[in-house]
Amino acid sequence: MRVMLICACLMPLSALITLAPDVNGARVLATVIVAASLAWLINISALVVDLVPRHSVGTVFSVVAAGSTLGGIAMNLLVATMVAGPAARAGGFLDQALETVFGPLLACVQGQGYAPWFVIMALLHPIAWLVLKLGGVSGNASSRCRKHSIV
Repeated sequence: MRVMLICACLMPLSALITLAPDVNGARVLATVIVAASLAWLINISALVVDLVPRHSVGTVFSVVAAGSTLGGIAMNLLVATMVAGPAARAGGFLDQALETVFGPLLACVQGQGYAPWFVIMALLHPIAWLVLKLGGVSGNASSRCRKHSIV
């Protein structure tokens, strides 16, 4: 949880990427953000392995993978709409379903560029860390596992 807190504190730097004075400044900020995001991903995966009963880990990771896939589809649609505006031609089935569900959100961000996404991205990890902390995840998962002879 401490590493994830550091990552969550670094993620708000993503809002500054669009304000970088030059390409090299944007690259440095993007590198820090990507490293923090990957460290977050590795640690959240470790938390799942530590906290979920051994017989359910595969099921949990399957649900996570499905959610990640749907999230990737949604992000592609959202970012494309933010940068280029509405699609010139109809998308696939899932794109059309997402456009139906998230139509008002897409209309709000249409043609706004990357800046709003970087602001949103800046807040997601700190909010997720607070949800984990308030949800009772303390970071002592490995000691709980040893106590219950899971490891």
